Amino acid sequence: MTSQNLTRRNNTSISFRGRGYLLLLGMSIAWCVGIIAAPLFSLHHELAVATWIARLFYSPVCHQESARSYILFGFPLSVCGRCAAIYFSFTFTVMLLPLLASCRHSFEISLPLLFLLLTPMLLNVALDSFGIVSNSMTSRTATGMMAGIGFALYIVPAWLAAWNELTHRFRTPFTVRS
Repeated sequence: MTSQNLTRRNNTSISFRGRGYLLLLGMSIAWCVGIIAAPLFSLHHELAVATWIARLFYSPVCHQESARSYILFGFPLSVCGRCAAIYFSFTFTVMLLPLLASCRHSFEISLPLLFLLLTPMLLNVALDSFGIVSNSMTSRTATGMMAGIGFALYIVPAWLAAWNELTHRFRTPFTVRS
């Protein structure tokens, strides 16, 4: 029988069967569905306001330049290609972690390793910003995917550990000392 637990560095176990994992997975999927909502809403003229709201919702987290966005049904996604790669690869990694954890490997990464996974994206942005090398949709997508995977490997174990700690605290009965 395979285990769907992740063993952390400090030998504590994190389960992918609980509400904490399902909540994170559900939020990640909902976020990604929202990214493709604007193009889907744009298919129906009566949903023009919903299209505008969907794009407005993501405007605080992305520049939303149409030239740097993937196009679906003739309309840009609610985020640029790099952001879409980050969010979709994060969600895909969250979906895969229970399967990978069944191999009894630890997939929790350290902060330096996360930085290493973010470095190509940061270089891609910097080199383009300074006009040294012009980036492409392929480079933005590839570096965004690396970042999304890194974020998932760093955030998910921390999220589940925090969830387990909080739910354990609320399950433990309070004792009143007199």
